[in-house]
Amino acid sequence: MKCAIITPVGPGHAELYEQDCLKSIETAIGFSTGPFDEIIPLMMDDTQGRHGRSARRNEALQEALAAGIEWVFFLDADDLLAANAFEVFGQIISAEPELDAVWGLITNQDEHGELVLREGQVAELNTREEFLGVKPYFSIQIGGFMRTEVVARYGFDTEMDTGEDFKLYYQLWKHHRCAKRPTIFFINRVGIHSSGPRSADGRAWVGAVHKQWADQLKEVAGVARLPGREEASSAPTVKIDDPLDHIQNVHSEGEFFARAALDHALSQLVDGDRSFAVIDAGMARGNSPLFLAEHSYADPITFIEPDRDVAQVAISALNESHLLDCCDISQIGNSYLDAARSLHHYPVDLIHIDQPGNEVHLLEALGPSIQKNTPLIWVEMTKEPVMAVIQHLRKAHGYRPSGNFPNGPTTSYFFSAD
Repeated sequence: MKCAIITPVGPGHAELYEQDCLKSIETAIGFSTGPFDEIIPLMMDDTQGRHGRSARRNEALQEALAAGIEWVFFLDADDLLAANAFEVFGQIISAEPELDAVWGLITNQDEHGELVLREGQVAELNTREEFLGVKPYFSIQIGGFMRTEVVARYGFDTEMDTGEDFKLYYQLWKHHRCAKRPTIFFINRVGIHSSGPRSADGRAWVGAVHKQWADQLKEVAGVARLPGREEASSAPTVKIDDPLDHIQNVHSEGEFFARAALDHALSQLVDGDRSFAVIDAGMARGNSPLFLAEHSYADPITFIEPDRDVAQVAISALNESHLLDCCDISQIGNSYLDAARSLHHYPVDLIHIDQPGNEVHLLEALGPSIQKNTPLIWVEMTKEPVMAVIQHLRKAHGYRPSGNFPNGPTTSYFFSAD
């Protein structure tokens, strides 16, 4: 079995390729060829910037295909192949022979020569849904082992100045068996980039790739994994179908929305193994109840949400994460005010409100519960209703602001009894 290491060499990168990149390939070959009988570096010259990296990669792909080379690895001229790349790939493909493409961890070399894993990246991906559930920057990079026959069906779009990498990835993950594994295949050297008429900056890349990402999510929803308890065997999951939604945008980075506020709420409520009761008005894709059910002894979490379709998104996330048992969904479908009034007899330790325009009305309706239980109150809101909420809670219940945490378009405001 053979593998071609395909490297387009753009303006100003010839010396880098010869002195660093090619030597790293030779070092890896010397360390172990893994499952390969032969490894062929294919240096594709574009030092004059006349062709573009995509055209040069496509030419190399066809050359490899014609030569019967079974696997290819795309390595940029300013990057380095990991010394054990072939050996580790051999272990992976031996265990998972059905794979058509496999990527490793995004690994950078900083200005001091130190290797640094990209913070926030997902270490492992197994399905198209998982791949689409991750913001592209935190998913994969160009360096991966791919079956030549498979990737040659698509190639790189030569009409695109940027984002052609993810166009190919989206095709591969849609039609073939792809994966990301927690290992290192190559090292990306930060700040050393080729220039030329087809080069683009990071902002242009984000714009091009995120548009493609949004189009993919119209076909199938992604699945994002959120942080679970260290001792848990699985983590909570949520659906991603609109990356412009401010909550989903954070979820696609593998984190809970308003994490600082959630941590603050727990710091005020958790007392050993004692459970605490929550009223959650506005289910916000299940973000808060997922966190509270996973990371604390919140029980019950009672929902107020008149829109059954909105509620279903959260219920599905809680159910798929096996966290629905501690939730009371009996008030779903009732109006905010009717539901709030029916909960006067419920004990409550935390009231969480995320219902733009209804903040004061909900607090009024929940007045007897607040008077009886003096719970911690958390209101997620924009600037407009803040003073009205502060004045109402102060006048009606003697509450004062006790903390705030900005979350992009909104801020988490906490209120406590004097």
